[in-house]
Amino acid sequence: MNNFKKRSENFTLMELLVVVAIIGILISILLPSLVKARESARNAVCKSNLKQFGIATMAYVSKENGFLPASFTFQRRYWYNTLFAYIPKDSMAGMKSCPTVDIAARELRTDGARGVLHYASNKNIFVHTNAHYTDSPEQIANYDPHYRLNLAKLSEPSEAVMVADAGLWYGTKSYPFIEQPGAWVWSKSHYSADDLLPAYPLPATGGEHGTAVGFRHSGNKSANFLFTDAHVSAKRIVEVRARNMYNY
Repeated sequence: MNNFKKRSENFTLMELLVVVAIIGILISILLPSLVKARESARNAVCKSNLKQFGIATMAYVSKENGFLPASFTFQRRYWYNTLFAYIPKDSMAGMKSCPTVDIAARELRTDGARGVLHYASNKNIFVHTNAHYTDSPEQIANYDPHYRLNLAKLSEPSEAVMVADAGLWYGTKSYPFIEQPGAWVWSKSHYSADDLLPAYPLPATGGEHGTAVGFRHSGNKSANFLFTDAHVSAKRIVEVRARNMYNY
């Protein structure tokens, strides 16, 4: 009797070990899929944020006789402040953050930056005023209010980028519009519309001299872009062409 009981207990333990082994194998098989599914969900949230910016932009354009917002206005307002006027207040905070950016990266800046924003505008489409902080109210009052780009003047609205995944902060040393490298935003004459643009030399976190597009999705291989027809799609760095950053 005792021997039978002992054999029974040993068999039960063996069963347990087999079950544990099977669970381990299943986890190893499923884990990559789970990680991929989680990133897919984060990517969907990021695209939703950009889509909301697109809806707000169209509302602004409707009110402003076809003119797109500026990256930086003569009144020294950044593009996201302009668009937040067309977005419910309870949605604003969540729209600033891309969930793919991990917590450690979000907390990277500790030197007095005013806040976190994981998106940046394209200064060639959301035109930048180049207004100076030393400009007087009289100077600002005399600036041309129609410096902004009109949607009707865009040759390819479905190709021109308005807003993209970008740096992790704005404030003291980095700004919420694409600035790096300079060739992407300042040298249209160097490119034909179909030319591929050079890779960014800066990391997706931005830098002291500007904000770089953050290719942080799909294993750091792609970034999400909001285009001027309000659609959102992902592009790899090798797919971004001059026509995406300039109005040809």
